[in-house]
Amino acid sequence: MKQTVLEIARVCACVAALFVCIEVPARAQSESPLPVAPGQTLFNKNCASCHVGPPRAERAPDLKTMMELTPESVLAALTTGNMVEPALGLSDDEKRAIAEYLGGRPLDPKNTGDAASMTNRCPSNPPPADPASGPAWNGWSASSGNSRFANAATAGLSGADVPKLKLKWAFGFPNGDTAFGQPAVVGGRIYVGAPHRRLRC
Repeated sequence: MKQTVLEIARVCACVAALFVCIEVPARAQSESPLPVAPGQTLFNKNCASCHVGPPRAERAPDLKTMMELTPESVLAALTTGNMVEPALGLSDDEKRAIAEYLGGRPLDPKNTGDAASMTNRCPSNPPPADPASGPAWNGWSASSGNSRFANAATAGLSGADVPKLKLKWAFGFPNGDTAFGQPAVVGGRIYVGAPHRRLRC
């Protein structure tokens, strides 16, 4: 009888020790000593249910995708884009905090994306050429058939000229990562919709 009681006591002690071992790591995991950014806390409270889940809302970009955006792009989505309605309950400061958390850096305070702040601008600003003359690509296709093909007359060069082309200049969107729509070539200029409700020329 004594031996049976002792065996039961040993089993109870082992079970209790097992629960302690399981509980301590779980508690340590939930109570992380690492600091949490205010934007992360706001994101977890207001945004994670759709963008992290489970389950993640259909068509909602996941956290990894959003963390590849610039903070300016995130803020634009929260203030003027498709996230305006979900963000109605957030203050301006809270929106900025979420944008900076996802973008991984502070917002640009100097508005360097403005044309007046950009370097290497064209030294002159002549009026556009006649849109009806010269190479052009206006809209989704250069022809009404939507073939997305430009012949030699439209492009101003032939197929044999293409391998000879060299990069003359490149343009990066300041504080942006996406061009909205394809460029249009009209009157000797290129127009493209850029992030933050800007049109680049």
